[in-house]
Amino acid sequence: MEVCNVRKRYLVAAAIVLVVAVLAVGTVVAGAVDERDKVPPVTSTDVVPQYWNGVTISASAADAAGVAYVYYEFDGAVMRVAKVDGAPTQAVVPLKVTPADVTVPSPDPTVTPQPHEVNDPSASGSHTLTYWAQDAFGNVGPRQTVTYKAGKDTEAPATATTGATDGAWFNRRAQVVLESTDVGASGVAALAYSVDGGAPITVPGAAPQAVVTLKLNAESHVVEYGATDLAGNVEAGKSLTVHFETVAPSVKTWDASVRKGARATLKFRVSDAAPNGGTASVVIKIVKYGRGGVLKKFERNVPVNKLQTVKFRCKLAKGQYAFTVAASDAAGNHAVPTSASIGELRVR
Repeated sequence: MEVCNVRKRYLVAAAIVLVVAVLAVGTVVAGAVDERDKVPPVTSTDVVPQYWNGVTISASAADAAGVAYVYYEFDGAVMRVAKVDGAPTQAVVPLKVTPADVTVPSPDPTVTPQPHEVNDPSASGSHTLTYWAQDAFGNVGPRQTVTYKAGKDTEAPATATTGATDGAWFNRRAQVVLESTDVGASGVAALAYSVDGGAPITVPGAAPQAVVTLKLNAESHVVEYGATDLAGNVEAGKSLTVHFETVAPSVKTWDASVRKGARATLKFRVSDAAPNGGTASVVIKIVKYGRGGVLKKFERNVPVNKLQTVKFRCKLAKGQYAFTVAASDAAGNHAVPTSASIGELRVR
C-alpha cells in the first residue's frame, strides 16, 4: 500500500512539473508574439518624379506579423484603404488613381462604402501622395509622403535633315545631319538611326543630333531614322537615300544654219553613264568667231542621253558663230570641254 502511495505522489508531482513547464513555454511564446506585435509595417512606393498620359503607382508593405491594410491619400483628400487578403508578410498594392467612387476606409468589411469626389491625381500638375500601412495586430506604420508631376503629351517628336535630301546625288562623300525636336511637352528622349539596314545607333538627349557620314563605297546609301519622346510617343519611321556618281558626262553638238530673222535650232546631247541622276544642267553660249564676248546665253536642266534642242529667233548679223555647251550632271561632275562640245552656227 505504501508503494502505491509513493507512486501516486510521484505522478502528481510530475504532472505539476509538466503543467508549469507548459505554462512557462506559453508565456515565452506569448511574450515573443507581443514583442513582434509592437513593430509596425515598413512601406515604400514605386513613384517616379514625372508621369505622362496616365499615372500608375503601387505601394509595398512588409511586416513579420502580416500586412492587413494599406492606407493612402492623394493631395490631402479623402483617405483610401486597400485591404490585403490573407495578411501576407509582404504585399504590393496598386493604388487607385481614378477620382470617382473613392470610399471611406474601415477595417470592418461590413461598413457600406461611401463615395466621395476628389481631385484627379493624374491631372496635369504637381501632386502629393501620403501612404502608410497597418499589420494584422493593429500596429500602424508612420505616414510616408512623396510628390510627383503628371502631364499630357500625345504628339510624337520630329526629326529634320540637313546636308542632303532624299534622292540627292553626290560625287564625294556626303554628310547628313539629323536633328530631333519635340512639339509636345515631354521632350525628346532619344534619336535612333541606321545606315543600310545596319544595327541602330541611339543618341540620347533632349535635343539629340547626329552627323552621318556616307562614303563612296557604294552606288547609294539609305539612312533610316526616327525619335521617341519621354512620354513614349514614337516618330513615324523616315528614310533618306543618297546616290553617288564620280564619272563626268560628255557633250556632243551638231552644227546649225539659219537665215537671219528665222527661227534657229541648236542641237546637242549630254551623255552620262549609269548610275546617274537622269538630268544635267547645261549652259549654252553663242560667241562670234574671233571675238570673246557672249552674244546669247541659255541655261537649261535637261534629261541625259537624249537629243536636246534650243530654239530662238535669230537676230544675229550674217556670219559665222560658235556655240558651246557646258554640262554638269546631278552629282556635280562637270563635262570636260572638247571640240565635240563646240558647234558652229552659220547665219545667212
